[in-house]
Amino acid sequence: MSAPGAWPSHRYLFGAGATLLLLWGTVRLLGAALQPIFLVLIACLLAFLVHYPIDFLARWMPRALATVVTLLLFLAGLGGVGWWLVPRLYEQAAALVASLPAVLATVGAWWEEVKGRGPLAALPRAHLPETVEQRLLAEVSELVSGALPLAFGAVAAVMALVFVLGVAFFLAYRPDLYVGGLLRLVPPRYEASVAAFLHRLGHVIRGWIVGALVSMTTVGILTAVGTRIIGLDTWLVLAVIAFALEIVPYAGPILSAVPAVGVALAHSPGTAIQTALLYLFIQQVEGNAVTPIVMKRAIELPPALLLLWQVAMVSAFGALALFVAAPLLAVVMVAVDHFWVRGTLGKE
Repeated sequence: MSAPGAWPSHRYLFGAGATLLLLWGTVRLLGAALQPIFLVLIACLLAFLVHYPIDFLARWMPRALATVVTLLLFLAGLGGVGWWLVPRLYEQAAALVASLPAVLATVGAWWEEVKGRGPLAALPRAHLPETVEQRLLAEVSELVSGALPLAFGAVAAVMALVFVLGVAFFLAYRPDLYVGGLLRLVPPRYEASVAAFLHRLGHVIRGWIVGALVSMTTVGILTAVGTRIIGLDTWLVLAVIAFALEIVPYAGPILSAVPAVGVALAHSPGTAIQTALLYLFIQQVEGNAVTPIVMKRAIELPPALLLLWQVAMVSAFGALALFVAAPLLAVVMVAVDHFWVRGTLGKE
């Protein structure tokens, strides 16, 4: 036996090195396969959501028929929303792109005026607004001119949608089949604990999904109504951006406010101030009224831990990981609490 304080033997060093190498390889593998993993996670979240209507319809018809009816209703709703939304989004997005030169010119003029007063007047002159304008317009022109890449992107998006819908509805049709298959891989003495963990995890994830959808819808509607009252012509695009980015805690609302304030600044500084106050008001309503009510069934994510987790996820897997960072952290927290805090330490 080694003396107290002695350096660990080569076996422990080899084991530690192999563990670190395995972790590094796992992170690299996950980073390389980020897009398929992202689609699978989206499919799992969607399966939790469509599980409700399938269970409801299965009371009056066979479960297979209930799954098909739910899928048809989902596709009909998706098609109806797309039929109404896409033309208007395209029109407003085109108007937004056309207004970019005016927005950048306004921002540049405002920056030049600010630099000419106070302590900023001593700063060296730079042509940052012109550089940003030229770069942004070049990027937009390249995006618009790349018709073939856009076509391939549309085909890939359709294939991804088919994949997500297929996996989600197969999971929702027979969830017991997949849960049972997972439990068969667990040693018998741990089977009850893992089953309880999966049940608790499903409860938390369903609560998080419902809460996230309610929050996203509330923010989207309030953004659409508020920006239209203010007089922004691109109110629908801004509402969709706010709706989509609301799923990213903390960073999403800030990112969604940037284009809105920029578009409003092209109208006038007063309109930009009104828009910024509108977004601040919406986030206060969402954070203090909506989230505490709709997230009761979900696990509470500590803000500092969530921010650190988001930074780690982005550093390891890229910006796409932001959209699944919150539910993944919820899974990790439930697992740690169930298996370690309660199972090993015996704490509640």
